Amino acid sequence: METRFAPVNDFNLTLKLDWWKLNVDLGMKANIRLYNIDDSKVEGNEAHQNGENGLRLLSDSDRNLLAGNTASLNNMSGIYLLNSINNTISQNNALDNMDSGIHLSGSDENVIYQNTASDNVENGIFLENSLRTFIKENIANSNNMSGICLISSSDDNIIYQNTASDNMEHGIFLENSDTNFLTLNTANNNDMNGIHLDSSDDNVISSNTANNNNNGTFLDSSNNNKIIGNTFLNNLDCYNETGSVNNLFLNNICTAPSVPAPGLDPLILGLIIGLAIGLGALALVVIFSLVRGRKK
Repeated sequence: METRFAPVNDFNLTLKLDWWKLNVDLGMKANIRLYNIDDSKVEGNEAHQNGENGLRLLSDSDRNLLAGNTASLNNMSGIYLLNSINNTISQNNALDNMDSGIHLSGSDENVIYQNTASDNVENGIFLENSLRTFIKENIANSNNMSGICLISSSDDNIIYQNTASDNMEHGIFLENSDTNFLTLNTANNNDMNGIHLDSSDDNVISSNTANNNNNGTFLDSSNNNKIIGNTFLNNLDCYNETGSVNNLFLNNICTAPSVPAPGLDPLILGLIIGLAIGLGALALVVIFSLVRGRKK
């Protein structure tokens, strides 16, 4: 058993216990790290301006609840899980961090629910090599990379009813991640694509809204995906694919942005006006001649 305290900002808490059930409610700024701790709660804390991550679960820390915390302005991620399963991350704010807002690595079967992960230097919510995660009703806006990002065999995840808009890259981005289900998400006004798949196969993208992006959905070297019943409005292209085969696009609502009619060239406009004036003058001459002829 190890319990270690060291000052970083206002408080730094490190716990490494094999059996301890912990309730942490510091109510102050803290860098909180849990090693191999199960069935605990971390609630209502602030983790700001730390040199690493704000709040970390490491080394098989399982079945914990992280709720109502704020993790911002940290030099790495706001909330970070490594090799930890069956945790719930709920109603936290992970803002303005130098890496991602919420970052899971090698961590399976977690729930990420009703968090705000915005304005981070990298991604809002970031999964690498993490399976069967339920990502629900989160806000991941205005990040410098993507709102929600899955890479490195992050498979069998559900991404449901999230908002991932106004990001500098993509709303939702999958790379080398298969058999995920994306539904009822909103991914609008991203600088690149609403939903982007790179080398990701057998995913279902259904009933999402991705408007005002470069592409509503873009598939790059991604096969056997189903894109069904989505709304793609006012994107440069509704959906696009390159190097991809056997994808199904079905019942998507798709419109391109309206383009105003081009203005007339000034020279052509001048000719039209001149012609109209000339025809008008000619008409007056003809009428005048007819009137004089009748008087005679």
